[in-house]
Amino acid sequence: MASYSEIVTKAVIGKGKKSTKTIHEIPVEVKVSKVLGCWIINNEFECVNLNDHVEVQGKYEVHLWYGYDFDTKSDLLKKEVNYIEEIPLKFRHNASLTPEVELKGICSKYPTCVGLTLLKNGNVEVQVEKEYLVDVVGETKLKVQITQQQEEEWTLDDEIDSSVDVNYIKEKKISD
Repeated sequence: MASYSEIVTKAVIGKGKKSTKTIHEIPVEVKVSKVLGCWIINNEFECVNLNDHVEVQGKYEVHLWYGYDFDTKSDLLKKEVNYIEEIPLKFRHNASLTPEVELKGICSKYPTCVGLTLLKNGNVEVQVEKEYLVDVVGETKLKVQITQQQEEEWTLDDEIDSSVDVNYIKEKKISD
């Protein structure tokens, strides 16, 4: 008759993924004649467990390069943008979101500007894409079968001693 033992360990019990496309309308103090480029930098985020759902809360900087004064001058506008993304989760084995779980978040697609539009009101519309993956880590049980096999004990010292070649280094005489 087989006997079993239960092992309690931490494992991924749920996962989530969300890709988003966000539009920011950025006001510019001068009359923009041309939008020249945009970079998103300094993305910082954390995963937050709100007991009934998980959010990625973060911020990044939008660096908008634009031309003005009939394309004779250019400037760079920096704006910090805060964001919140609710991440849909799927769980395994009847697991659920509890206050005890750990969240591991990964930004799988760094926020990137994918479109710029100069609006009639003088503002600039910036389209940003990003993607996050979240693993929910919690306690789970593993059931393992215990066998009664008689096995020879193995130690690392025995393995090292049997594989050492004592004649590996040989002295060599050098004659003039």
